[in-house]
Amino acid sequence: MSNELVPVRNLDDIERLGGAMVKSGFFRDSRDASQAVVKILAGQELGLPPVAAMRGLHVVEGKIELSGTTVGALIKRSGRYDYRVVEHTDEKCRIEFLQKTSNIAGEGFEKIGDAEWTLEDAKRAGLSSKDNWRKYPRSMLFNRAMAEGARTHTPDVFGGAVYADGEIEGVVIADEEIAPPAPSDEPAVVEEVPSSPGPSEDASTAAAEPEAGVDERSASPSGDSSSSDAGTEQSQLSADDSAAPASPPSPDEIVRLQNVLEWNTGKVLKFAREKIGKHIQTPNWSALSEDDTKALVEALREEAGEE
Repeated sequence: MSNELVPVRNLDDIERLGGAMVKSGFFRDSRDASQAVVKILAGQELGLPPVAAMRGLHVVEGKIELSGTTVGALIKRSGRYDYRVVEHTDEKCRIEFLQKTSNIAGEGFEKIGDAEWTLEDAKRAGLSSKDNWRKYPRSMLFNRAMAEGARTHTPDVFGGAVYADGEIEGVVIADEEIAPPAPSDEPAVVEEVPSSPGPSEDASTAAAEPEAGVDERSASPSGDSSSSDAGTEQSQLSADDSAAPASPPSPDEIVRLQNVLEWNTGKVLKFAREKIGKHIQTPNWSALSEDDTKALVEALREEAGEE
């Protein structure tokens, strides 16, 4: 006899099952059958039965959120990994992650890394004042430590990154909502360029294309201006060019330096936390502000011995 109480053979079965679960009213985070179907399908990929997927799995912006206990169960069930809770208090949770090995002495598990979350981490991330963190700090620390360790050490179990309940908040920097970089003040640069007496290249043309600074610098003065005036203007433009700020480091530079240092992702995330005070949940470096990207790149360059 099969253990499968509710046979799910095809998409039609899943759609009917999802519709029934939504109508039951027991799963309020699924507003319609389509959302329920996605959760059930995501659960199937992880080896979760339908009800367990509806109860313990959340899909936010295409990413999966799971409770710490569900993450731990899937790690143990994989047979390839295990974990051990080393310290668990209201102030800190530290978990060791183990990988299965095989040698002459037989099979066993060896440590491949650990993950730690403290109440100080939660405070920096702006979480400690939230209701769940005040009432259940041990559980919340366990959830965060387990999810962070799973992303770093056992991502193949989940087919990619996995997140703790409530962890995804628009960006994957937990300590602040990162705003898009402010646009550069290009019109101010245009105003510093002396206007040309030519009949067509006037201020209205410059205003129409405020970002095309290179076009304005390449425009040559017309009329009967002397060659010395043109030389003076060119010199002033060259001085403006030299005074322009250098382009900020890009997230790709962080990846390059990670490869130079031969560090794994977990080590870079920990380094970022120590050096720039940012608790980054996943290596989504593009979510960092320009200032934080610059600070992290400079710290990594110093670590790599680059000028």
